Amino acid sequence: PLGLVATDAVSILPALGSWGAEPDEPAGRTPPPAEVRPARLKCSSELRAARCHKLFDGRRSTYWESDMRDGSKPHWIAISGWVVPLTELAIYLRDHDSYSPRRIRIRTQKLPDGGGGSASRGETPPWVSSGTMELGRPAAAGWHTLLDAKELHGVSAIKLEILENHLNGIDSRVSGLRLLAARASPTAAAA
Repeated sequence: PLGLVATDAVSILPALGSWGAEPDEPAGRTPPPAEVRPARLKCSSELRAARCHKLFDGRRSTYWESDMRDGSKPHWIAISGWVVPLTELAIYLRDHDSYSPRRIRIRTQKLPDGGGGSASRGETPPWVSSGTMELGRPAAAGWHTLLDAKELHGVSAIKLEILENHLNGIDSRVSGLRLLAARASPTAAAA
């Protein structure tokens, strides 16, 4: 229904650092979130050296770059195919001059039955705008939250549309995206 091509299987990656019960660790501590890779990832266009999959490769030295040769605007990134509730969607920004996104519209899809799979009955949920974000020129590289747990509740797909770049640039570069999910606590997992 979304017309997305699968690029890799759903996986939950360990967050930076590791989670383990240390002897001096306080009981009931919330474990750090886990990174989630979407099963489906598609971009409006890409350069051969800066492909879409680099958005989730975990390296900040790489990036996805759109290719305006086909004339399509806005540039977009669509992600879907996770099986755990998400707690955050973040974008990694660094200064790419005129390639840096300045305005991004965020659209989401929710399955009509709240995530139980009604799309298998042929229903395609509508894209709903979650708003437009104005991004300042990054003084330093870093992660910036686009959607939090409340905004991601029941979301089955996300589409980021880059409406404008800094300095009226034509093509866009994004250094990374991150999806986070709550990790089960050791006591809850043992129950």
